[in-house]
Amino acid sequence: MKESQLTLFIIIVIIVMTLLIISIILFFNISQKRILAEKEKRHQQKMKFQKQLLAKNIETQEKERSRIARELHDDLSSKLNVVNLNVELLKLRGQNGDNAEILDMISQALTESIERSRKISHELMPPILEKFGLCEAIIDLARGINTSDQLLMQVNGKEILDNISGQNKLHIFRIVQELCNNTLKHAGADAITLDCVSKDGSVVITYSDDGIGISNGVKENGLGMMNIESRIQILHAHLEKIPSEQGVCFELIVPNEQKNNSSG
Repeated sequence: MKESQLTLFIIIVIIVMTLLIISIILFFNISQKRILAEKEKRHQQKMKFQKQLLAKNIETQEKERSRIARELHDDLSSKLNVVNLNVELLKLRGQNGDNAEILDMISQALTESIERSRKISHELMPPILEKFGLCEAIIDLARGINTSDQLLMQVNGKEILDNISGQNKLHIFRIVQELCNNTLKHAGADAITLDCVSKDGSVVITYSDDGIGISNGVKENGLGMMNIESRIQILHAHLEKIPSEQGVCFELIVPNEQKNNSSG
């Protein structure tokens, strides 16, 4: 074979080998992209399923709360009121000193039980939330905290909350309620401040207290915080812990419902 022919043959072999290597690399890259795309698709499907399951669990939880609240209000409270009425009738008919004292104790215990039953019922499913909206429900929550004499809760820009409706208002109320419970149980605070503003089509709610901080009693992976995180996912919202010199500060950003629904 002539030298020129040999050179040509070598060049052709090199070109063929190069094309073969390039083809293998391209095939590998395409295969990898397909594998990654399939993994991403399965991941998105898994996330969607988990989100649907989470929403269903929350929905079931709220239905059960509503059922228990109705039972407490309609059944137990009614029966306690009937018993209390009968006790009052016995007192009016006149009893000796010992019996009168016992009846007074029973009447007082029944009154306290009726009030406690009513309070638990309202905490489980506040009727004011459904009837008058999130703004009035938050005001009522603050009123209850303020009358307890444990601390003072102030709500600023509460009229912003009137723009929230549907299930969103229930999830936001539960988040604020849980944060308040954490403050009451663990923070040793004197004040809670809730600031509500509208920003870039979203509702921004800033919760802060002047207590000893979340690390002193509240587990960030505890049931209460996990419940908050679950509702945040359903809302497509964002909760960020803001650095604070004293106490805790959380910023909750909730997109408007039209944007929320379109992204779901």
